[in-house]
Amino acid sequence: MKLPALLLLAAALAAPIFPAAAQLPAGPVRISVQVESKSDNKGFSKTQHRILKITLTNSGPDSLPLRVKYAFFGRTVKSHDTIVLDHSDLTTQLQPKSDQTLTTKTQSATLVEEHFDKKTKVPASGQHFTGYGVKVYQDGKVIAEMCDPSNMQDDLAKMPGLPEPKPKPAPPKPAPKPKPAAPASTTPVPGAK
Repeated sequence: MKLPALLLLAAALAAPIFPAAAQLPAGPVRISVQVESKSDNKGFSKTQHRILKITLTNSGPDSLPLRVKYAFFGRTVKSHDTIVLDHSDLTTQLQPKSDQTLTTKTQSATLVEEHFDKKTKVPASGQHFTGYGVKVYQDGKVIAEMCDPSNMQDDLAKMPGLPEPKPKPAPPKPAPKPKPAAPASTTPVPGAK
């Protein structure tokens, strides 16, 4: 291997896996997500089933009230746009120095492949999974997040049901400068000395 190729490889390996998650301040809560998958295939129809097992770890000394928001992302066959197949949230009281696993409800997506039925072309339809996103909130602030695949970070930022970012307040307008006083008249006043 040439030296430039080695440098590129080293840079790629050193890059953070979840760049947006790297922006979050370090705190006592860690998150890991395990996906349970199952598929049912019937002819040209394929149904995918997904469940997320979200494990929260509290390394701090305090009990934490947390809200966990999650979304399943997918694509439609026709538009190929990323869509939210389902989203919801869970709440928990995470005890100090402990782990807790939260399980989402099962989400399903069905895709029918293009095929012919008695010489009639049946177009492809439906949707399929592309990934998931999870955000953990404490007092309305994101303290942990995760998505898979990591390139869905932009989609994670747009998860439905999340509070909109608060706009920064406009800087105060400077106080208006007082108008200068009218100059004293230099014209002589009749009868005055």
